[in-house]
Amino acid sequence: MLIALVVVLVGLIFKGIYSIQYNNTYTEMCNESEYTFTDINGKVQVKTIYPHQVEARMKENNQGFIMELKGIGYLMMVIGGFAILFSGMTCGWTMLPEKYKAGKDDADISNIRTAVECPYCHSTNTKKISTANRMV
Repeated sequence: MLIALVVVLVGLIFKGIYSIQYNNTYTEMCNESEYTFTDINGKVQVKTIYPHQVEARMKENNQGFIMELKGIGYLMMVIGGFAILFSGMTCGWTMLPEKYKAGKDDADISNIRTAVECPYCHSTNTKKISTANRMV
């Protein structure tokens, strides 16, 4: 489970590195004249910049490996998440009482519990007598 947690954390770090570089590239593009215009009030406005444009700029700047970190990061987070889920289920399974693992009811698991011994014949093949049976 610890390995899966490390995998998820490394995936998050990769995704974080990509996000930081993406935001830096986007900010640079917002300051370029190609992606800005002046409105009728004389204010400089940013044109719509699409994600594929930012990623193309990142490839132009030889940052393609950072874009691959995004994909690897997502993959690591998904695989690590499933591994954590699976290991949690496995851990929970080992902590279940024996009657739930074997699919047995309470009558079948009398041998698993500490057996009650008959005071007369010393047999451990005993069962609890209900109140209704006592009255009969």
